[in-house]
Formats: sequence, C-alpha cells, structure tokens
Amino acid sequence: MRGIRGAWPGQAGRPLREVYYTRPWLYPKQEAAIFCPERFAVIEAGTKTGKTVGVLAWLVEQAVQGRRGWQYPWVAPWYGTAKIAYRRAKQGLPAMLYESNESEMSLTLRHNGAQLVFRSADKPDTLYGDDWYAAVLDECTRMKA
Repeated sequence: MRGIRGAWPGQAGRPLREVYYTRPWLYPKQEAAIFCPERFAVIEAGTKTGKTVGVLAWLVEQAVQGRRGWQYPWVAPWYGTAKIAYRRAKQGLPAMLYESNESEMSLTLRHNGAQLVFRSADKPDTLYGDDWYAAVLDECTRMKA
C-alpha cells in the first residue's frame, strides 16, 4: 500500500476533508523487510538505519485499515523508549488525522476510531487484556522475559 485515500472528518462542523497518505521513502531492502507478506518479521539492523520510521509507517498503515476500538501497540522495553516512538508518530502525522491522549500515549484515528498505543514492557503483566490487531515490539531482546 503506497498510498491511502479517504475522507476524514473536518473540525468544528466543517465538511469532510480528503487526505492522501504517501508512505515515507524507504530504502528498497528496508521496505521489503518491513512490508513483507509474512505474518511475522524480525528486523535486525544498526543504529540510525531508519527502523523506527519504517516500522511506524507499517503500524500506521495497519491502523488506517482498522476499526473503532482496535488497538495497534508499539511496545518498547522502557517508558522513555515508547515515548520516543509516540513523539515521532505525532510529528509524522498531520494533527487533523488523530486525537492524542498524552497521559495514555495513544493516537485515535478520526476516520475509523482505531488506536495507536505506545506501551512499556517494564511490567509485562500490564500488556494483557486488550485485543491487538498488529503490533511492534521495539528492542524486544531487551524486554523482560
């Protein structure tokens, strides 16, 4: 999915707005690894190679196709690492496309109600309960077993 086109609610009674999403440019091998047809993908690469941007794009594309109440989590070993991804997602998406909840570190997409949620695996038991339709485990080798 290179682009997504759809109607998004306007603000304060304004009519629907049409928005066209274009995936950020990714190096061809990076794109092939992240947007692969397999159910699971493991990305192993050095620092500053674009893993976060590419995988955030993948997670956003999954959520854009979701439904109200569906969650798409980004799980990092620590709160601070999850917050980095949350900030980057907010910076990378136009603010009109989502409602943010700072205390929950979540972005609810306005057009379908799906949520991008950013969580810490510090206490793994806190990750149970919600239904997840796609997820990213960031730095999973550093998570508690």
